Amino acid sequence: EVLYLSPWRRDFRYFMRKSIGDISRDENLRKLVDIIFTRHQPIAGITGSFWRLGGVKAMGEPELKERVFRSIQQSDRSLQSILAILLQEITQFNECRRCSVAFPVYINYLDTLFRWFPQAKVIHMTRDPRAVAISKTNDPGGTAIYNRKFPYLKHLIRKAMIAFVVVQYIWASRMHARFKTHSNYLLVRYEDLVVDPSRVLEGVCAFTGIEFTPEMLEQPERRGSRSSITGDARTTADAMAASKWQHVITPLENLFVTSITRRSMARFGFDPDAHDVYARKEWRQQFS
Repeated sequence: EVLYLSPWRRDFRYFMRKSIGDISRDENLRKLVDIIFTRHQPIAGITGSFWRLGGVKAMGEPELKERVFRSIQQSDRSLQSILAILLQEITQFNECRRCSVAFPVYINYLDTLFRWFPQAKVIHMTRDPRAVAISKTNDPGGTAIYNRKFPYLKHLIRKAMIAFVVVQYIWASRMHARFKTHSNYLLVRYEDLVVDPSRVLEGVCAFTGIEFTPEMLEQPERRGSRSSITGDARTTADAMAASKWQHVITPLENLFVTSITRRSMARFGFDPDAHDVYARKEWRQQFS
Protein backbone atom coordinates (compact mmCIF):
# COMPACT_ATOMS: atom_id res chain seq x y z
CA GLU A 1 0.00 0.00 0.00
CA VAL A 2 1.66 3.19 -1.20
CA LEU A 3 0.51 6.25 0.72
CA TYR A 4 3.07 8.89 -0.20
CA LEU A 5 0.56 11.07 -2.07
CA SER A 6 -0.93 12.54 1.07
CA PRO A 7 -0.71 16.33 1.47
CA TRP A 8 -1.43 16.53 5.20
CA ARG A 9 1.42 14.30 6.33
CA ARG A 10 5.16 14.64 6.51
CA ASP A 11 5.97 13.39 3.07
CA PHE A 12 8.77 11.28 1.66
CA ARG A 13 10.87 14.27 0.62
CA TYR A 14 10.75 15.65 4.15
CA PHE A 15 11.78 12.26 5.50
CA MET A 16 14.69 12.08 3.05
CA ARG A 17 15.92 15.52 3.98
CA LYS A 18 15.66 15.06 7.75
CA SER A 19 16.43 11.38 8.29
CA ILE A 20 18.43 10.05 5.35
CA GLY A 21 20.35 12.82 3.64
CA ASP A 22 21.60 12.97 0.08
CA ILE A 23 20.90 9.58 -1.54
CA SER A 24 23.36 10.29 -4.32
CA ARG A 25 25.73 8.91 -1.67
CA ASP A 26 25.54 5.12 -1.53
CA GLU A 27 25.74 4.95 2.26
CA ASN A 28 22.57 7.05 2.53
CA LEU A 29 20.85 4.99 -0.13
CA ARG A 30 21.71 1.84 1.82
CA LYS A 31 20.19 3.40 4.93
CA LEU A 32 16.98 4.16 3.03
CA VAL A 33 16.65 0.61 1.72
CA ASP A 34 17.37 -0.83 5.17
CA ILE A 35 14.53 1.23 6.66
CA ILE A 36 12.08 0.28 3.90
CA PHE A 37 12.76 -3.44 4.39
CA THR A 38 12.84 -3.48 8.19
CA ARG A 39 9.85 -3.75 10.48
CA HIS A 40 10.06 -0.86 12.89
CA GLN A 41 8.06 1.66 14.84
CA PRO A 42 6.29 4.31 12.72
CA ILE A 43 8.67 6.78 11.09
CA ALA A 44 7.18 10.09 9.96
CA GLY A 45 7.47 10.47 6.22
CA ILE A 46 7.84 6.82 5.29
CA THR A 47 5.79 4.40 7.43
CA GLY A 48 2.47 6.18 7.05
CA SER A 49 2.94 8.40 4.03
CA PHE A 50 5.08 6.34 1.67
CA TRP A 51 5.26 2.65 2.37
CA ARG A 52 3.44 -0.03 4.34
CA LEU A 53 4.76 -3.58 4.64
CA GLY A 54 1.49 -5.37 5.34
CA GLY A 55 0.71 -8.28 3.03
CA VAL A 56 3.90 -8.02 0.95
CA LYS A 57 5.55 -11.42 0.56
CA ALA A 58 9.32 -11.93 0.66
CA MET A 59 9.99 -8.58 2.32
CA GLY A 60 12.44 -10.32 4.66
CA GLU A 61 14.47 -11.89 1.84
CA PRO A 62 18.04 -10.47 1.68
CA GLU A 63 18.17 -11.17 -2.06
CA LEU A 64 15.16 -8.95 -2.74
CA LYS A 65 16.55 -6.19 -0.56
CA GLU A 66 19.87 -6.29 -2.42
CA ARG A 67 18.14 -6.28 -5.82
CA VAL A 68 16.20 -3.17 -4.85
CA PHE A 69 19.36 -1.46 -3.63
CA ARG A 70 21.26 -2.24 -6.84
CA SER A 71 18.41 -1.13 -9.08
CA ILE A 72 17.97 2.19 -7.27
CA GLN A 73 21.74 2.65 -7.25
CA GLN A 74 21.77 2.44 -11.06
CA SER A 75 18.77 4.77 -11.48
CA ASP A 76 18.47 8.54 -11.21
CA ARG A 77 17.34 7.96 -7.58
CA SER A 78 14.24 10.12 -7.94
CA LEU A 79 11.01 9.44 -6.06
CA GLN A 80 9.48 8.15 -9.28
CA SER A 81 12.33 5.71 -9.84
CA ILE A 82 12.34 4.50 -6.23
CA LEU A 83 8.61 3.77 -6.33
CA ALA A 84 8.76 2.09 -9.75
CA ILE A 85 11.72 -0.09 -8.71
CA LEU A 86 10.05 -1.18 -5.48
CA LEU A 87 6.91 -2.22 -7.32
CA GLN A 88 8.77 -3.93 -10.16
CA GLU A 89 11.28 -5.84 -8.04
CA ILE A 90 8.73 -7.06 -5.48
CA THR A 91 6.36 -8.15 -8.25
CA GLN A 92 9.04 -10.07 -10.13
CA PHE A 93 10.59 -11.58 -7.01
CA ASN A 94 7.21 -13.01 -6.02
CA GLU A 95 6.82 -14.40 -9.56
CA CYS A 96 3.73 -12.30 -10.23
CA ARG A 97 2.80 -10.74 -13.55
CA ARG A 98 1.40 -7.48 -12.24
CA CYS A 99 0.96 -5.48 -9.06
CA SER A 100 -1.98 -3.61 -7.57
CA VAL A 101 -1.41 -0.47 -5.52
CA ALA A 102 -3.87 1.17 -3.14
CA PHE A 103 -3.72 4.96 -2.98
CA PRO A 104 -5.64 7.24 -0.61
CA VAL A 105 -8.53 9.44 -1.69
CA TYR A 106 -6.39 12.20 -3.16
CA ILE A 107 -7.38 11.83 -6.80
CA ASN A 108 -5.66 15.19 -7.32
CA TYR A 109 -2.51 13.24 -8.21
CA LEU A 110 -3.98 11.39 -11.17
CA ASP A 111 -1.88 13.46 -13.57
CA THR A 112 1.25 12.36 -11.74
CA LEU A 113 0.26 8.69 -11.78
CA PHE A 114 -0.38 8.67 -15.52
CA ARG A 115 2.84 10.55 -16.16
CA TRP A 116 4.91 8.15 -14.09
CA PHE A 117 3.07 4.99 -15.16
CA PRO A 118 1.52 5.66 -18.59
CA GLN A 119 0.52 2.00 -19.07
CA ALA A 120 -1.12 1.69 -15.65
CA LYS A 121 -4.82 0.99 -15.25
CA VAL A 122 -6.43 3.39 -12.78
CA ILE A 123 -9.64 2.35 -11.03
CA HIS A 124 -11.34 5.32 -9.37
CA MET A 125 -13.86 4.17 -6.77
CA THR A 126 -16.37 6.67 -5.43
CA ARG A 127 -19.13 6.50 -2.85
CA ASP A 128 -22.10 8.64 -1.87
CA PRO A 129 -20.43 11.72 -0.34
CA ARG A 130 -22.83 11.66 2.60
CA ALA A 131 -21.62 8.17 3.51
CA VAL A 132 -17.99 9.20 3.07
CA ALA A 133 -18.51 12.28 5.23
CA ILE A 134 -19.97 10.26 8.10
CA SER A 135 -17.25 7.64 7.78
CA LYS A 136 -14.62 10.38 7.91
CA THR A 137 -16.04 11.79 11.14
CA ASN A 138 -15.17 8.52 12.89
CA ASP A 139 -12.08 7.40 10.98
CA PRO A 140 -10.07 5.33 13.52
CA GLY A 141 -6.76 6.31 11.95
CA GLY A 142 -7.49 10.02 11.72
CA THR A 143 -10.50 11.82 13.12
CA ALA A 144 -10.85 9.52 16.13
CA ILE A 145 -7.29 10.36 17.15
CA TYR A 146 -7.99 14.10 17.00
CA ASN A 147 -11.19 13.60 18.98
CA ARG A 148 -9.27 11.85 21.75
CA LYS A 149 -6.60 14.54 21.82
CA PHE A 150 -9.03 17.45 21.69
CA PRO A 151 -12.37 16.25 23.10
CA TYR A 152 -13.54 19.83 23.61
CA LEU A 153 -13.28 20.38 19.84
CA LYS A 154 -15.19 17.27 18.73
CA HIS A 155 -18.09 19.26 17.32
CA LEU A 156 -15.78 21.53 15.32
CA ILE A 157 -13.65 18.60 14.14
CA ARG A 158 -16.76 16.82 12.87
CA LYS A 159 -17.80 19.88 10.86
CA ALA A 160 -14.28 20.29 9.48
CA MET A 161 -14.10 16.65 8.35
CA ILE A 162 -17.46 16.89 6.60
CA ALA A 163 -16.36 20.07 4.83
CA PHE A 164 -13.10 18.37 3.84
CA VAL A 165 -14.97 15.45 2.26
CA VAL A 166 -17.25 17.83 0.36
CA VAL A 167 -14.29 19.72 -1.12
CA GLN A 168 -12.48 16.49 -2.04
CA TYR A 169 -15.61 15.02 -3.64
CA ILE A 170 -16.20 18.09 -5.79
CA TRP A 171 -12.57 18.10 -6.87
CA ALA A 172 -12.68 14.37 -7.60
CA SER A 173 -15.75 14.82 -9.80
CA ARG A 174 -13.92 17.44 -11.83
CA MET A 175 -10.95 15.11 -12.22
CA HIS A 176 -13.35 12.41 -13.36
CA ALA A 177 -14.79 14.75 -15.98
CA ARG A 178 -11.25 15.25 -17.32
CA PHE A 179 -10.24 11.59 -17.43
CA LYS A 180 -13.49 9.71 -18.06
CA THR A 181 -12.63 9.15 -21.73
CA HIS A 182 -9.06 8.00 -20.95
CA SER A 183 -8.63 4.40 -22.07
CA ASN A 184 -6.80 3.47 -18.86
CA TYR A 185 -9.30 5.04 -16.45
CA LEU A 186 -12.34 3.31 -14.98
CA LEU A 187 -14.94 4.73 -12.59
CA VAL A 188 -16.50 2.29 -10.11
CA ARG A 189 -19.33 3.43 -7.87
CA TYR A 190 -19.37 1.66 -4.50
CA GLU A 191 -23.17 1.54 -4.49
CA ASP A 192 -23.15 -0.29 -7.83
CA LEU A 193 -20.62 -2.77 -6.45
CA VAL A 194 -22.66 -3.73 -3.39
CA VAL A 195 -25.92 -3.97 -5.35
CA ASP A 196 -24.52 -6.11 -8.18
CA PRO A 197 -20.97 -7.24 -7.30
CA SER A 198 -20.72 -9.86 -10.04
CA ARG A 199 -21.49 -7.41 -12.83
CA VAL A 200 -19.18 -4.71 -11.49
CA LEU A 201 -16.27 -7.09 -10.87
CA GLU A 202 -16.69 -8.60 -14.31
CA GLY A 203 -16.34 -5.08 -15.71
CA VAL A 204 -13.24 -4.44 -13.61
CA CYS A 205 -11.71 -7.71 -14.81
CA ALA A 206 -12.45 -6.86 -18.43
CA PHE A 207 -10.83 -3.46 -17.92
CA THR A 208 -7.68 -4.90 -16.33
CA GLY A 209 -7.40 -7.97 -18.55
CA ILE A 210 -7.88 -10.43 -15.69
CA GLU A 211 -10.11 -13.49 -15.94
CA PHE A 212 -13.13 -13.22 -13.66
CA THR A 213 -13.83 -16.06 -11.23
CA PRO A 214 -16.67 -16.25 -8.69
CA GLU A 215 -14.12 -16.65 -5.88
CA MET A 216 -13.25 -12.98 -6.34
CA LEU A 217 -16.51 -12.11 -4.60
CA GLU A 218 -15.18 -13.49 -1.31
CA GLN A 219 -12.30 -12.32 0.87
CA PRO A 220 -10.41 -14.22 3.56
CA GLU A 221 -11.84 -13.16 6.91
CA ARG A 222 -8.50 -11.74 8.02
CA ARG A 223 -8.62 -9.26 5.13
CA GLY A 224 -12.13 -8.05 5.72
CA SER A 225 -12.56 -4.32 6.28
CA ARG A 226 -14.19 -2.86 9.39
CA SER A 227 -16.84 -0.17 9.13
CA SER A 228 -15.92 3.14 10.75
CA ILE A 229 -19.65 3.75 11.29
CA THR A 230 -20.71 0.47 12.92
CA GLY A 231 -17.39 -1.22 13.69
CA ASP A 232 -18.62 -4.41 12.00
CA ALA A 233 -16.12 -6.50 10.03
CA ARG A 234 -17.05 -7.22 6.41
CA THR A 235 -15.66 -9.92 4.15
CA THR A 236 -18.13 -9.50 1.27
CA ALA A 237 -19.93 -6.66 -0.49
CA ASP A 238 -22.72 -5.65 1.90
CA ALA A 239 -25.64 -3.80 0.32
CA MET A 240 -27.30 -3.12 3.67
CA ALA A 241 -24.16 -1.54 5.10
CA ALA A 242 -24.11 0.96 2.25
CA SER A 243 -27.03 2.91 3.73
CA LYS A 244 -26.28 2.69 7.46
CA TRP A 245 -24.87 6.21 7.35
CA GLN A 246 -28.48 7.43 7.11
CA HIS A 247 -28.96 6.56 10.78
CA VAL A 248 -25.93 8.57 11.89
CA ILE A 249 -26.02 11.75 9.82
CA THR A 250 -28.03 14.70 11.13
CA PRO A 251 -30.73 16.30 8.93
CA LEU A 252 -28.69 19.50 8.65
CA GLU A 253 -25.54 17.60 7.64
CA ASN A 254 -27.54 15.62 5.10
CA LEU A 255 -28.99 18.78 3.59
CA PHE A 256 -25.59 20.50 3.51
CA VAL A 257 -23.68 17.67 1.81
CA THR A 258 -26.48 16.83 -0.62
CA SER A 259 -27.06 20.40 -1.77
CA ILE A 260 -23.36 21.21 -2.20
CA THR A 261 -22.40 17.99 -3.99
CA ARG A 262 -25.51 17.29 -6.09
CA ARG A 263 -23.89 18.58 -9.28
CA SER A 264 -20.76 16.55 -8.55
CA MET A 265 -22.82 13.41 -7.97
CA ALA A 266 -24.39 13.99 -11.37
CA ARG A 267 -20.91 14.13 -12.93
CA PHE A 268 -20.31 10.67 -11.52
CA GLY A 269 -23.65 9.46 -12.88
CA PHE A 270 -24.95 8.88 -9.35
CA ASP A 271 -28.55 9.67 -8.40
CA PRO A 272 -28.77 9.98 -4.59
CA ASP A 273 -32.56 9.82 -4.67
CA ALA A 274 -33.16 6.84 -6.94
CA HIS A 275 -30.21 4.46 -6.67
CA ASP A 276 -31.18 0.85 -6.01
CA VAL A 277 -29.12 0.70 -2.84
CA TYR A 278 -31.61 3.11 -1.23
CA ALA A 279 -34.75 2.36 -3.23
CA ARG A 280 -35.24 -1.35 -2.51
CA LYS A 281 -37.98 -1.71 0.07
CA GLU A 282 -36.70 -4.93 1.59
CA TRP A 283 -33.44 -3.21 2.58
CA ARG A 284 -35.31 -0.26 4.05
CA GLN A 285 -37.45 -2.59 6.13
CA GLN A 286 -34.41 -4.24 7.66
CA PHE A 287 -33.38 -0.87 9.09
CA SER A 288 -36.85 0.03 10.39
